[in-house]
Amino acid sequence: MEKELVNEIHDFLKNYGNYADQYMLDYYIDEQWSSIPEEWQNFFESKKDNIQDVALYLLDFDNNKLDKEAPITLRKMKNDMKHVFDKLFTVDCGAGIGHLSRILAYFFKDHINIEVSTVEGNDKFVDQSIKLDQIFENKLKYMGQEIPNFKIQRISKLVSDKNSLINENDSNKNLILGLHTCGDFASTLIKHFSLNSNATALVNVGCCYHKLNNGNDMEYRQIYDNNIDSINENYNYPMSNEKNIFPNLSYAARELACHGLKQFKEKLNTKVDLLSSFKINLFRAKLEYLIFSITNNKKYRHLGLRSVSYTDTLLFEEYIEKALIFHEEIKDKINLFKNQNYENYKNMIDININDIWKIFILYVIRLSIAPMIEIVILLDRIIYLKEHGHNSYLIDLFDSSISPRCYAIVSLK
Repeated sequence: MEKELVNEIHDFLKNYGNYADQYMLDYYIDEQWSSIPEEWQNFFESKKDNIQDVALYLLDFDNNKLDKEAPITLRKMKNDMKHVFDKLFTVDCGAGIGHLSRILAYFFKDHINIEVSTVEGNDKFVDQSIKLDQIFENKLKYMGQEIPNFKIQRISKLVSDKNSLINENDSNKNLILGLHTCGDFASTLIKHFSLNSNATALVNVGCCYHKLNNGNDMEYRQIYDNNIDSINENYNYPMSNEKNIFPNLSYAARELACHGLKQFKEKLNTKVDLLSSFKINLFRAKLEYLIFSITNNKKYRHLGLRSVSYTDTLLFEEYIEKALIFHEEIKDKINLFKNQNYENYKNMIDININDIWKIFILYVIRLSIAPMIEIVILLDRIIYLKEHGHNSYLIDLFDSSISPRCYAIVSLK
């Protein structure tokens, strides 16, 4: 089933994946409006006065087939779970300051026989989590609550493919838990689970798919990232042996898969004026066009600029001043060009009001593709686990309006 779905998504992306590869800030540079078929352009033009209704229609299209199967896989998972554990040792990986592990250790002790340890690569987070454990226990004592007779073991450790996550001499049945594991970290935990005989179960919710493979394919990164040579290449998409069936996913496409489609739809449903707020996106694209045209230097492309809040009265030249506050060199080059070529400059900063709804609907087209990209990444991980003989499921675990990354990979040995 997974491979058939991957093939279907791959075929779809052959026709429409180019929209996922676009960067909104290159709207003017790449003339993105002309990238969509003329009949689409005409349709959207005829509906521009109700473009948010058109957006909602596009995003209501059911392009996630796994949602319909979630109840079946959930029942299968529960049946398998009955035969796995007599006592649960949970290793919370990438635990941060320990909120999840604290909840598991102190509030689930009356329901399941559980012991919790954590692994976190940031020493400061580990120290803070230990302090919070003590504060939490003191509050429980004050409230007359029973305190567990164990301490959460908190380990400061960087986890990679090359070092061991679980002691090979550990005879416990370990659950490897990773909640919103960023980029390659999710793939690393999946490999540790698969290869470690003492890891009995895995629950993993990934995020930040654009950081997969170290994010080395980020546009223009090689120009302005001086540390690029020090980053070890570690390709974690695709993970499975069936590499040929998976589509190539650009950095832009993987970043798109991290967007919150349901949250966007809810704003459309409540009639929030999202369209006007895209004025900021249009301003950013126009500024990128200015930078590209005036400096003719790739090191200035796709830079992280200061965020500027949307207001109805915000003018583009105000936006330039605020967005470039930490980039005086670029601002100086633009001002020099303005002083020497004023008429050309005025023409370059001219913005057609119709471009707001156009950049808006282009984003909606891209957003409608986002679930397919996320699912194909997760299916690769499921197929990898099944190739190694592990019962594995993709579960719709969270409300995606609260947590857009709502899918959990659950795997059992």
